[in-house]
Amino acid sequence: HVIWREDAVDSFFYTREDDGVWREPVAVELPFGTPQYAGLEPDYLYNPQLVADSNGRLHAFWLGEKNALYYSSVLAEEFGIFESWSQRQLLAMSAVAFAAVVDGENNVHLSYVRDVDSEEASSGLYYRKMTGLDFVWGQPLAIYNSAYYRALDTNNANSGIDVVDLPLVGEVDLT
Repeated sequence: HVIWREDAVDSFFYTREDDGVWREPVAVELPFGTPQYAGLEPDYLYNPQLVADSNGRLHAFWLGEKNALYYSSVLAEEFGIFESWSQRQLLAMSAVAFAAVVDGENNVHLSYVRDVDSEEASSGLYYRKMTGLDFVWGQPLAIYNSAYYRALDTNNANSGIDVVDLPLVGEVDLT
């Protein structure tokens, strides 16, 4: 699967390989780049991070207006069909950096840097997890809060995450 953004025509294009042959590229509407969502500003093409799970599902994350962090997913074979994507979900009101990864059990792990303080949450580094069984996101978990993060923006913030799918040896006490 390959997508690319063409600002000259305000669209994303998509193609994929089937049995060694690339399909003809087509313009597609996607949750992170489509006028189908009312209220989007003219610059509505947002650059996603895509991660795949072993069940053939693609998970998309992107920063939208005012750095709101969004999520949607689709089965890989239905990628170019707008109606097949899950409803766009708001994961954080503000984020300046994020990273996502899928583990061996198809759980999706997300880290993000929040740059604002509000009643909802303080600025800091956050973690969320979606289990591969129910597709429900857990509540945000603050890993580290600091007023320092308020000085960050999308140009100088960075977040990363990785998982290791190895069996644990011995007992682990997380209390």
